[in-house]
Amino acid sequence: MTLIGAGRLSSAMATAASTAYSRNLVSLLRHLLRDGELVLDPSDEITGALLGGAVAHEPADGSTVTQEPAEGGAS
Repeated sequence: MTLIGAGRLSSAMATAASTAYSRNLVSLLRHLLRDGELVLDPSDEITGALLGGAVAHEPADGSTVTQEPAEGGAS
């Protein structure tokens, strides 16, 4: 049996994680900014979750699961 792995995996992970994090931040800011203005609409699913609202998930079976914010969370 031959096992082939990335030779520099540990050094490449920090770069990959940093890139993924920065892409997520840019995507979030693009979602929150409209015409150069910050828009915090609590009825929006993403923005509402950021503001501490309940998060609704739709599992593959079509049901809906609502997760209330954790105690002591954002207000």
